[in-house]
Amino acid sequence: MSVAIEVLVITPVRIYRDATVRALADEPALRLVGSGGSASEAVAGARRLRPSVLLLDLSTPDSIPAIRAIRRGSPQTRLIAMGVDESRDDVISAAEAGVAGFIGREYSLPQTAAAIIGVVRGEASCSPRIAALLLQRVQSPAVVAQRTGPALPETLTAREREILFLIAEGRTNHEIARGLSIGLSTVKTHVHAVLRKLGVPHREAAAGLLRATPTGEPLGRARVEADGAPDRALGAPRTVPPPQWGSRAPRTRRAPDHEQHAGGGPAAG
Repeated sequence: MSVAIEVLVITPVRIYRDATVRALADEPALRLVGSGGSASEAVAGARRLRPSVLLLDLSTPDSIPAIRAIRRGSPQTRLIAMGVDESRDDVISAAEAGVAGFIGREYSLPQTAAAIIGVVRGEASCSPRIAALLLQRVQSPAVVAQRTGPALPETLTAREREILFLIAEGRTNHEIARGLSIGLSTVKTHVHAVLRKLGVPHREAAAGLLRATPTGEPLGRARVEADGAPDRALGAPRTVPPPQWGSRAPRTRRAPDHEQHAGGGPAAG
């Protein structure tokens, strides 16, 4: 049996939070590990509970700084912005901070569950309007003008570029090996080659260099097509599917079976 996707829900609207928690609890592919109502609970919950997915209501005060903090401190957690009103500023700010998908206010609960499952599989989740906003942002003269950093070395192979993008997403060697269906030793060989060709000492430096290059992903997501070129837009068509990561192996430290509050105690009913 596959391991259920662990989800943390954060929204300051109590009735919205309770309804979301109860509805998602009925989805067999998901396991609610906690809920909360503030940005600080989001950051603390991501660090302590290590959920696969964190649903964060963008109406939460300080939600954008919280997204950045979670991406730095808990890179294994994928963030989905919910309650999005599809205004340009909200969407662009959340995308640049590092969210993996968007759940609009018109989404049904089944659509929300499907979006969570899709994001874990490496798929982008957003409405056509949000996809259009992100494409406009990527194509804007201001963003194009910012892409003046050094290009990635041409000596990087397509596989090495693919692994570099996955490193930047926070993937471990074991996750990369499982996702690409290759041996762990092969992954390590590719990682060493990437570090050597980039002239950097460790993975974090490689990820930082990628973000500084013209091929770096300004919206926090990247996919590699068959020729090794990144697909820069969330929701843009892909010529080949992304790696199928499958379910994670159970962790040695699991959250309690009953739902927790992100701040540490049981969630209020």
